[in-house]
Amino acid sequence: ESAERQARRRDDPLPAAADDAERRARKSLADAKGDPERYREALSDAILDVRAPRGFRDALLPELRQLNDKLIFVAEPTKRFKPWTIAKGENLTLIANRANKQNSTNVTAALLMRLNRLTSTVLRQGQVLNVPAQKMSVRIHKDDFRLFALLGGEIVLDYGIGIGKNDGTPEGRFTIKGKTKNPDWTTPDGRVLKYGHPEHIIGSRWMGFDNAQGRTTYGIHGTVDEASIGKSESAGCIRMRKVDVEALFELIPEGCSVELK
Repeated sequence: ESAERQARRRDDPLPAAADDAERRARKSLADAKGDPERYREALSDAILDVRAPRGFRDALLPELRQLNDKLIFVAEPTKRFKPWTIAKGENLTLIANRANKQNSTNVTAALLMRLNRLTSTVLRQGQVLNVPAQKMSVRIHKDDFRLFALLGGEIVLDYGIGIGKNDGTPEGRFTIKGKTKNPDWTTPDGRVLKYGHPEHIIGSRWMGFDNAQGRTTYGIHGTVDEASIGKSESAGCIRMRKVDVEALFELIPEGCSVELK
């Protein structure tokens, strides 16, 4: 482990910086307490601030999830999102494509379904949907073993992950390139194993990472060993539980930005 990473570890933080970050977060939370929207934003900001102690940030997650259920994933129109009145012949994919063109966003049909608590893809003419005018992105905190799905820079969903052993997961900014269902897996010795092969270990979904230099060998995928979630046991990629990686696969599009830190 590098000295920099050792200094950043949540179980061995720089005390003054960690204490200051926690104090600032607590003040922001207190100031926003009477306004649910502001309070939700303050919770998100506090959780994403890796300078604050991990235990403090982890303790805020349940409250944020509850507020997201009340304020983000709602079945009725809300001022937070743009209203979209469904026209004859429109479906979720068509609406997502049109909304993205209008708003320069990266909405997926699955995100629209999740945001509006839809239980069916069947829509009726005149129905009003909430459509976000912000982009989806992903933030991965390696030390926290957690992946955050962000909408407009604010946490809307979070998932437990596994990362690379010996600090093998890279840091930096990437984009999703090459989303694949039931992917082949190339073993370290060069064998290509089809999905379903007894030795295939990367699960049912693959989302590759691209950066300024081009395609990398890293990405987000499932795992046959869900006990490895929360641990540093992969060759460098991000591991997720089957149900989580399949949900994320539908929620984020090709080209979605990913930051690892």
